[in-house]
Amino acid sequence: MIPMKTIRQFAGAFAPLVLALVLLAGCGDDAPVSPDPGTVGGGPTEPAGKKDSIRFDVEWSPNARLLDTNDVKTAVVSVDTASFIYTFRKGNAKVEGLKNGDILVLGDIALRKVKSVTDNGTTLVVRTDPAFITDAIVNGDISWDYGVRYDVKSVTNAFMKMGAKPTFIGGDTAGYQIKIGDYEYNFGMKFHPDWLKADIRLLKKIGNSKVLDNRLEGVLYKFRALGKVTIKDRKLIEFDARNDYVAGDLTLSLNAAGSGSSIGIESDFTLLKYPIPQIPFFTIKIKALVVMNGVIPPEGSCLMKAKFSYDVDQGFSYSTGGALPKMLVRREEFDKTGVEPRTGAAGAASLSFGLGFPRVELEFLNTRIAWIQPAYLLGGDYTAMPACQQAKAQFIGSAGYGIGAFGITLASGSKTLWQKEKVLLKAGQCP
Repeated sequence: MIPMKTIRQFAGAFAPLVLALVLLAGCGDDAPVSPDPGTVGGGPTEPAGKKDSIRFDVEWSPNARLLDTNDVKTAVVSVDTASFIYTFRKGNAKVEGLKNGDILVLGDIALRKVKSVTDNGTTLVVRTDPAFITDAIVNGDISWDYGVRYDVKSVTNAFMKMGAKPTFIGGDTAGYQIKIGDYEYNFGMKFHPDWLKADIRLLKKIGNSKVLDNRLEGVLYKFRALGKVTIKDRKLIEFDARNDYVAGDLTLSLNAAGSGSSIGIESDFTLLKYPIPQIPFFTIKIKALVVMNGVIPPEGSCLMKAKFSYDVDQGFSYSTGGALPKMLVRREEFDKTGVEPRTGAAGAASLSFGLGFPRVELEFLNTRIAWIQPAYLLGGDYTAMPACQQAKAQFIGSAGYGIGAFGITLASGSKTLWQKEKVLLKAGQCP
């Protein structure tokens, strides 16, 4: 069965995790190839003609110093991200006269409180402490209803920072390959304004033999990101975060043979990054997440495949009374497909594999304040005494918040929005 550890990681974990989006051809060459869009499944469910609605009505604190992107380019000489020390070129009215206690809002870089200012003649060296959003904003009415459209221009450079090698790049495609430990990841995406097609492959090899080959294939459709932030007298009154019309047709598969005695992965990758139009400092990130664990001995193997199709709204609403989930499942179907699930070995064997995608994170100046995701899991196990073979699939929706950045005591938490399970196989003397 799917271990409870894996379920908890998807349903409630707020720690960073990793992903692999992989575009590969068949069972031959492992190098990614540009995917063909093929036949798109159910299609977007967002109502036709839906228009974006954006509001950013803010009263800044009198001691807030706001530097936009141009100011940062012209006034900032250097940034020490380890010690949070900023060196400014003198002559910019927005940095002249900086003093202890002032709040620095540096474009999309940082929100900090001035600790000390040293005048070096032509430059100002500013040491800083952490600051809350409510230190900078006295009153705020911020809301958005924003259609997220997939665009190759939104691919982040996070791949390159982890040492990934670009394998193809085009006007509507992007692919990368990376090896982390014993595992090889191949990442790729095919973009269209209405959908994102992904074909995911995660490999482990011993010598020239593949001992693990897990894969995701399918389509995600455009969706809407909605949110609301209300601040009064420097206090957070309301915070909503929701993704509506999130729909996908995805196939998840496991194929492992003699893969190892301590299989374990928790990885995370930012795939796409979107600033919310007309709302400075707020950014949407789209991530993918993989969690895998189990034991497949040398003579053991695990094989299964399931298709997930869904159309959901998901998120939460926070007020002074706490956080409440918001969800609507319009459609959810998942079941085995293609091959009959099986797990076998001379003794015990088990493997679970889960993918959270799209994991949508909302950030304020690079500080994560919310995340929302659907997740798909497959798990199979075998025991010899008594002989029992099982396989299960799960579909889980979850959301979390990390709103200590607003200066409130309730810093973080998570909510399981739904958790559905289906038994794909149960054979032998199983409990």
